[in-house]
Amino acid sequence: MLKRLPILLLTGLLLTGCAGNEQENGDGPQEQATSSESSEATDTNSVEGAKSTDLDVGTNEERDNQVANYYIDPETSSVLPANEDANPDVVLATVDDVPRKLPETPTSSVKEAHAMADRGIYGIFFVNGMYLQGEDGEEGQQALKEIADMGHVIGNHTLTHYSLDQVPDEETLRHEIIGNQDIIEEIIGYRPQFFRPPHGIEIPELEGILEEENMVSMNWSYGFDWDEAYSDPATLADVMVNTEFLSPGANLLMHDLTWTKEAMPAILDGIQAKGYEFVDARDIATRDEMADL
Repeated sequence: MLKRLPILLLTGLLLTGCAGNEQENGDGPQEQATSSESSEATDTNSVEGAKSTDLDVGTNEERDNQVANYYIDPETSSVLPANEDANPDVVLATVDDVPRKLPETPTSSVKEAHAMADRGIYGIFFVNGMYLQGEDGEEGQQALKEIADMGHVIGNHTLTHYSLDQVPDEETLRHEIIGNQDIIEEIIGYRPQFFRPPHGIEIPELEGILEEENMVSMNWSYGFDWDEAYSDPATLADVMVNTEFLSPGANLLMHDLTWTKEAMPAILDGIQAKGYEFVDARDIATRDEMADL
């Protein structure tokens, strides 16, 4: 059993992370926290033909060698300005468990991505490779390609949403992360540069893989859609916009869920109406760039 890294606390809330138990069957998210300050090749189900034709779309390469204006705080996962000209009143939109497809919950991430892109907002969509394989794999591959082609950044959320503190050995850990990198790269043409651990749980052994894959790891500032109490779109939009956790640099946690899809326009518009700008995820420093900040 790999040694577990202690999870930090924020305002007394214990972080356990996002979308529980999906390594077995993908059954809905079961997060138990709102806010956080915690820090091999596999069967790709014939992904040929789904690959993006524009390998730069959704990557930080679109800056044409310009310096990134923002970076992820390694301690809080907040988005911070990298220079004095960058607007500090920004938030980051992220979506986990992409592109989830269950019998009762068709993938909603494409419509969430459209709601963002229609407003000139580009977020990070954290992908579980299990949704790109099997019976529904082709549909998931096309969904992922469409999201990437809109200009959103694609992140790694492990292959099967395996809680890292439960990973039995290094081989499994590498399979979950590097195997997921391989699958995603075959579809969109590049390897993700951002990682979000399931349930927000990081372990010491993770750092070596992140360095090897040149990835930045992040958790989140707040999120509510995993809680059944917020499965009504109007209720979800209200709490996302009016929560005390909405503040400069907030890293917003959302999921590939039907109620989040329906609430997304109101969430985006409501947060902008409060004077916040959504940071372009392509303007966030990569691991290499963070070393130069």
